[in-house]
Amino acid sequence: MAERNIPVVDVHAENVREYWPGLILAIKSATFIALDLEMSGIGNRKDTMARDSNERYKAFCDIAKTRSILSVGISVFQKRAENTNVGKGNSDFFVQTYNVMLLRKDSFTVEPASLKFLLEHGFDFNTHYAKAIPYSTPNVKDAKKDVNTISELFFEILRSSKPIALHNGIMDLVFLYQNFYTDLPSSLSTFLADLSVMFNAGVIDTKYIAEFHAGCSATYLNYIFKKSWRENIEYEASGKTCVTIECCSYPSTADVSINGIINKISVSAGSALPCEQYAAHGYCPKGMQCEMSHDIDVILNYEQQKKAKKKKRKRNRKSKQNISSKECENDESCEVNGGADCDIADESDKSENPSETKKPTNTATGNHRAGFDAFMTGFCMAFYFHRFKTKDASSFAESVPDFVNKLNLSGKDIPLKVEKSQYCKTSLHHNEVWKRVTSC
Repeated sequence: MAERNIPVVDVHAENVREYWPGLILAIKSATFIALDLEMSGIGNRKDTMARDSNERYKAFCDIAKTRSILSVGISVFQKRAENTNVGKGNSDFFVQTYNVMLLRKDSFTVEPASLKFLLEHGFDFNTHYAKAIPYSTPNVKDAKKDVNTISELFFEILRSSKPIALHNGIMDLVFLYQNFYTDLPSSLSTFLADLSVMFNAGVIDTKYIAEFHAGCSATYLNYIFKKSWRENIEYEASGKTCVTIECCSYPSTADVSINGIINKISVSAGSALPCEQYAAHGYCPKGMQCEMSHDIDVILNYEQQKKAKKKKRKRNRKSKQNISSKECENDESCEVNGGADCDIADESDKSENPSETKKPTNTATGNHRAGFDAFMTGFCMAFYFHRFKTKDASSFAESVPDFVNKLNLSGKDIPLKVEKSQYCKTSLHHNEVWKRVTSC
């Protein structure tokens, strides 16, 4: 797979003109584009988890209108020819990743919980407020163009007609629409109709794939990325086709941060037991003070150990069943219980002594930034594409038709479909802005 260090270009007010041409070229040459946002808040969970999807959408709209986007991660994946020197059948991608720093000009709401989370994960607010690109929410009546505005960058993404990969993307799409496009429509059905036109190559939600197709036990981004990364390494080590990536090289003077990916398969699950809450949801109310481990490698290693022990017990039971008719012939307890008491003892299956378990020190990785999150989303998309793709398809989206335009809705058994209903028209504001987008 080659790459283990992922470069992310920081784009801000002082260098946006320098990086703009390369960013636009990358977007135009993409096979698909992965996006991720960091916001100043994500609202009240009770409102955003409303049972009724229309009520949930209204809550999303209120949040997007009152919060700021702090950064946009853009990770561009360009697929190369299959028959290259990296191996026939591999899915080979050239990757360029950007972290665009932003700050809304007008007043906006900042949630303490969101600030705390960002601080714990290495977000540098001093640098951000000093260098972030200021933006205003768009006015549909303002036809003036400025190629350095974030709205124009968003328009370039729309013009490219490339599939868009997101993770749990409904909130991201609402924020993108309100902050960079135009005022959100009042109804969910109209919003979905607008999206179907704007993203005509389709949107793909990696959380939906992980939950409904990949069979992952957890579906938050860090978990599915690390799981996909590990499985891809296993494919490569065993000689199977896999995803290979190559990242763009930059001079030492460039505004680039390097994000190293460490696969700690040697970490013993017993040395630091995983936090069940964090393992399942990617969140723990105790935060960094939790005495259990939030390390994804520890969580995955612990899962692998449990699976290995389960397989061993299954093999032991089968072995016992093969000999039970002879060895248990004169054992009354076996006759009464059907051999249930004849399981072979497995010392390694005993749980560790809690007093001997090391207490972990939970520290932030520093990788939780929109740019690197966009890369993680893009890699998961590339891995799922490689795993599930349909042969002989004419386009990337057609290779994974079951994934396109289906957004995950937490707590729902079915996805939200991005499509235009025959009973619903696109919004008037969208129609006006779309003319501007397509006129270039």
